[in-house]
Amino acid sequence: MTADWNLQIVSECISSHIKSLGGVDFIITFDHYGISGHSNHRATYHGVKRLISDQSEPLMKAFSLRSVSVFRKFLSVLDFPLTIYLHNRKIVHQQTH
Repeated sequence: MTADWNLQIVSECISSHIKSLGGVDFIITFDHYGISGHSNHRATYHGVKRLISDQSEPLMKAFSLRSVSVFRKFLSVLDFPLTIYLHNRKIVHQQTH
C-alpha cells in the first residue's frame, strides 16, 4: 500500500471511536515508522498525534510502540534478552543524567 491516508479523516475516525467507548485515558499506537513501514500504521500514529495536539485540555495521553529492525522483529522470543538488556541500560542512563 503506497497511498497516504488523510490525517484529518484518520484523526476524526479515532476521535469518533473514542467517544463511542465513552472516553479513554490513553491510546497506544504505532510509532512514526509504522512498525514495518506500513502507510496505514504511519497514518494512525500521525492521526493520534494530531488528535492529542488538538485537545483544548489534556484529556488523554498517547504512547507509541518502538519499531525494531526486521532482524530483531523475526527473532521473536530469542530477542527477549536483548530487549531487557537495552531497556535496563536506558533506565541506568536516565538515572545518571
